[in-house]
Amino acid sequence: MNNFFKGRKLKTIIFILSTFCLLYFILVFLSFPSLNKNKIEPIILPPLPPPSVSYWSISQWPSDIRYAPCLPKIYVYKIPESLKSQSYYEYEICKGSNYNVEVTLYEQLINSGKINDFYVTSNPDKADFFFIPFFGSCYLMNCWNTNNWNYTKRCEVEEKYSIPLMNWIIKENPYWNKTNGKNHIMIHPMDRGSLYYPKSQSLMLNASFLTVIGDKRTSGFMEHRFRHMQDIVIPSATRILNAAKINPREYVDVDGNKNNRDVFAMFRGCCQNVKPDDEYSLGIRSILFNGLAKSPRYEIGEEVNHTHEDYAKLLARTKFGLAPQGWTLDTTRLWEYLAFGVVPVVIADGIVLPFENDVDWKSMVVFIRRDDVHLTDEILLSITENEYQRKRQRAWEIGSQIYKNSWHYIARDLCRKLDRVAPTKLDS
Repeated sequence: MNNFFKGRKLKTIIFILSTFCLLYFILVFLSFPSLNKNKIEPIILPPLPPPSVSYWSISQWPSDIRYAPCLPKIYVYKIPESLKSQSYYEYEICKGSNYNVEVTLYEQLINSGKINDFYVTSNPDKADFFFIPFFGSCYLMNCWNTNNWNYTKRCEVEEKYSIPLMNWIIKENPYWNKTNGKNHIMIHPMDRGSLYYPKSQSLMLNASFLTVIGDKRTSGFMEHRFRHMQDIVIPSATRILNAAKINPREYVDVDGNKNNRDVFAMFRGCCQNVKPDDEYSLGIRSILFNGLAKSPRYEIGEEVNHTHEDYAKLLARTKFGLAPQGWTLDTTRLWEYLAFGVVPVVIADGIVLPFENDVDWKSMVVFIRRDDVHLTDEILLSITENEYQRKRQRAWEIGSQIYKNSWHYIARDLCRKLDRVAPTKLDS
């Protein structure tokens, strides 16, 4: 009997030793490429040096913003006082709205400075494009403000403003009719663009719109009137940056708070009562408020309970900023995130982001489809620290500068319309 157990014990020991030996030889085999003929090692090569010739600065993509493919000349119409365009633009409510970009871009054109020097001409006969100072959103913002924010009110915006203005442009000046308006530019910074002006819309449509809404969807094209190859998507103004004049550099260090962000992800905006099957945001925001908001790693809430300073401090601490669609595919949150070095997470199918022809958005933004929004946390957690830091650095160094360089980016698309290439180095 003892011999039986001794023999069984010996077999067990031999089996264990054999197993260890087999595992050892497998590990050794996998550790040495010469022993593993099927394993292919990657070829490691040194990277290319940065281009040194100025031509390459505009031929590579995305091209260096310090080099312009051409310098299109823009004539800014001087609107008669009888049309009161200037008075609408000076409404105080307009300066603090999310539609303030129509004021900012106009002032950059008419005031002395680099933008005026590079792109504006006082001689209409030398102009490539004609800018129509149109302040429809300022008019409507004042209208709604004086009517207790009843957004159905229009206060005769067409009868008193848009129709007389467009008639003056078309009938009292020779430039529109030379190209049927195709070389004219006007800004529509509101969510429904020119649809706010149904009676005068047909007078405007030949012009190129600078719009904050870019929509690739067929239904979006019909509703929001974004025309590819004709309109240009531009940044949206934000209250914290353009009205409150908060300076992100007072909250974020020179490296963009590289290692000092303790909030995983955030969102501030409407609407916490949205349902999964609601038309608003296509239900996306229901996942944010009813799912992600329950996690302590997410700071999600409506805008009503924080000051601009509180919001700025939160942005400075956050890694990822959620940017879900609302009624439209707008980009307001995007600019707040970029300004504070937050990596944007865009949740909006079919969105056209500003200046896509010249900005590498994929290098600084995380995109999540509507049907994958329930996987948001899984997607964000799968991003490695190295990948996050690359996006964060791009957002801080490049993304945060896009808004102030808007006219340089607009000019690039105007060069494409002209089919003109005459590379010029812009003064720093």
